[in-house]
Amino acid sequence: MLSVSMVDQSLPEYDDKDDILHVMNVNIFRKNRGDLPKLHKVGDLIRLHDAGIQSYNGDVQLLGRTTCKMHVIRREPTHFHFDGEDINFSLDEMDLFTSLWEWGQTRLSLKSTMKHALRFKLSEGAYMEEPGDSTVMVCGMYETPLLSSRQIPCGFIRVWDGTGASMSDPLPDESEAALATIANGDPPKEALIALHATVQGLNSASHRTESTKEISEIVSLCGCVVNIAIWESPHWEFVKEHCKVGDFMRLRNVGKGSLDNGLICLMALAKSWLFPIPP
Repeated sequence: MLSVSMVDQSLPEYDDKDDILHVMNVNIFRKNRGDLPKLHKVGDLIRLHDAGIQSYNGDVQLLGRTTCKMHVIRREPTHFHFDGEDINFSLDEMDLFTSLWEWGQTRLSLKSTMKHALRFKLSEGAYMEEPGDSTVMVCGMYETPLLSSRQIPCGFIRVWDGTGASMSDPLPDESEAALATIANGDPPKEALIALHATVQGLNSASHRTESTKEISEIVSLCGCVVNIAIWESPHWEFVKEHCKVGDFMRLRNVGKGSLDNGLICLMALAKSWLFPIPP
């Protein structure tokens, strides 16, 4: 089962006063995980045909049964990419995809997509009592070896958000793969380059408005780097395929815990999710 939170122009924007995020959820059921829609990042479009409707805790939800046909539409640099059954979309539908994607990118850059009550900064992670949501940059990632003798995470991601003292968390282990994540700095040089490129884009004329100020050039990164243990193999396979150092990532329902060696880190468990977001 996959649960997806969706928005379009018909829903009210985030209510900052009452901390209400208006979304429409769709629960999609398939026997095989590989048949679920392949959503890669925030801002992807999803087209549903013959979706059901239900009520849960007083809220209306959509239901993606096996008869529901779905397409994921993703904007590539020069074209739209489609995942789903082969279909010829009309010119009007292509125009709709374009306008919805552009609207979505603007909404992502200007409006909140997380409830304030659920947000946390990495500097607050050690004091979390309940799982929460955060936006971070990927600074490193490595896969752990398969050991039959004990349960260990599938892999680790090291992330940064610019908060906290500039004293990063220790590596979970001293394997060659782990040490490679800090070989170019902690945060690494690749993260600095990626953030510099993002700032240049935000300072460009196409993104500036009268109310926004130019962001100063990034010369160094301060703040802590934190470990996230990835326990679910589907999460890890997704991260390996779609995330890299320098990408911004949204963490959903991620909590804290301790490893066998006593190291406290963030935990991505079965009900967590991680996915990249546009710069």
